Amino acid sequence: MKYSVGCAGRGLLCCLAVFSVSGEESNVDQFAGNFAKSNITSAMVLADGNLVTLGVVNFNPNTVLGINRPEFGDSVSLQRRKKLSVYSLPYTTDWSKKSDWQTAMSARISYVASHDDLALSGDGSALNDFDEQSYLAKFEYLWRYSINNQWTYKMGVGGQFVDYHNRLDFDAQEYPLLSDEVDGIVFNTAYRALMFDPSVELHFVDMFWGHKWQFVSRINYGTGKMIEYDNALQNVSPEVLRFSNSVIFHYEFPSVWQRYNELRLLMKRVDIHGDAVDAFETNHYYEAGLGWLVDTSNDLPMLDNIGLGVTVNFGSALSGGSVVLLFNEEI
Repeated sequence: MKYSVGCAGRGLLCCLAVFSVSGEESNVDQFAGNFAKSNITSAMVLADGNLVTLGVVNFNPNTVLGINRPEFGDSVSLQRRKKLSVYSLPYTTDWSKKSDWQTAMSARISYVASHDDLALSGDGSALNDFDEQSYLAKFEYLWRYSINNQWTYKMGVGGQFVDYHNRLDFDAQEYPLLSDEVDGIVFNTAYRALMFDPSVELHFVDMFWGHKWQFVSRINYGTGKMIEYDNALQNVSPEVLRFSNSVIFHYEFPSVWQRYNELRLLMKRVDIHGDAVDAFETNHYYEAGLGWLVDTSNDLPMLDNIGLGVTVNFGSALSGGSVVLLFNEEI
C-alpha cells in the first residue's frame, strides 16, 4: 500500500514537495533526516532579513509590469510568500573601541511560521492542514576593524538555537500506514538544534556622483546538532552556508519636516549551500529593492530611521515582490 503526500500550496518549510510512504524503511529514514535538516536550515535563512525580504503586502511583478518572466514569480511562489510569516527582533550594542578593533554584541529572536494544505490522497481530492513553527534565538560577538576610510572588515562568533514544531491534521484510521510510518517522525513532531554560526563581512563605501554607495559581502556558515528530538531518525547534523553580495546606492533628498531623508536602491545576490538548497529550489537567487527612509534618531528611542520600500525576489522558490516597512537601516 502506498500513500502520496504532496504540498498543495508547496509551502517553503514543507520543502520536499512529494513524498511517497511505501513502508520501505530506508525511504522513511532518509526522508526524515533530510526533512529535519532542511527545516532547521531554511528557518535560519528566513529569519535573516539580510537574505530574504518578506513584506506586509505581496504581489506578482509579472502582473504589475505586464511581463511574463517565470524567474520573477508566479501564482505558486506568490502563495508561498503569503503563507509565510516571519518576525524578528534584533538588537546590537554600541561599538566599543579599546584598540584598533571595535567590539559589540548582537542578539536576535525570531519566529517563522507557515500554513499549507497537504494532499494525502493520490488524486489530491482531500486536503489536510499542515502547520509549521520555528522559534530562533541568536547571539553573536562581533569584531570590527577599519582597514582605511573605505574598507571595513567585520567578523562574528556566535550561534543559534532553533526550536521547530509541526502539526498535520489527518485521520489515522483513514491513513493507517501514514500513521504507522511517519507520524511522530516526519509529521506531528518537534525537535531542537544548536547551531554554531560564525560570520565574516567585508564592507566598502565611496561616493558616486556626489552620493554614497556601498558594497557589502558577507558569509555565514552554520553547522550543528540536534539536542532534542522525538525520534532517533531526527538526530542529524544540519549544515548551511549563506554568501550574500549587495550593492547599495543612497540618493539624498531635500530635508522633509526638518529631517534627513533619502532614496535607497539595493541589488543583492544570495548563494546558499547545504541543507537549505532544496527548500529554496536553487543554490542562488537575487533581490532588488528601493525604499524611502527618514531619519528619526532625534525623535524616537532605539529607532534610527523608518521608511517604506518595495523589494523583488527572483530566481528562488520565493520569487515575487513585497511592499516592506523599513527601520534601523544604514543611511
